[in-house]
Amino acid sequence: MRDLGTLHRELLDTYLLYVDTPFRLRHDALAAERRQILEEPGVIQQPAILELMPGYRQTDRNIAAAVEGAGLEAEVTSFLEAGLWRFNENPYTHQARAFELGAKRNDSGGKHVVVT
Repeated sequence: MRDLGTLHRELLDTYLLYVDTPFRLRHDALAAERRQILEEPGVIQQPAILELMPGYRQTDRNIAAAVEGAGLEAEVTSFLEAGLWRFNENPYTHQARAFELGAKRNDSGGKHVVVT
């Protein structure tokens, strides 16, 4: 796996090649000057930013148990496993809670939720 700095440089080099190919300059000094200007931070791309995100806590139940625990029908599990939940991971706690909130009837305070 490439590190962030290498990936950043490779993307910049690829884009510069894209610019250089159709817009070649006859004079090498001009081409070098253009490349130097385009390589400066902020001209084509910003320096890479790495944002560390805290991990979410997973439940100890699989998706079928979370759906059943929310009082939803088994068909919901089949639907989720058909394409939305492909990796057989346990849902995160906020996802299981969203199932429970969404399963409540609207007359008893149920919410429309998006489970991500």
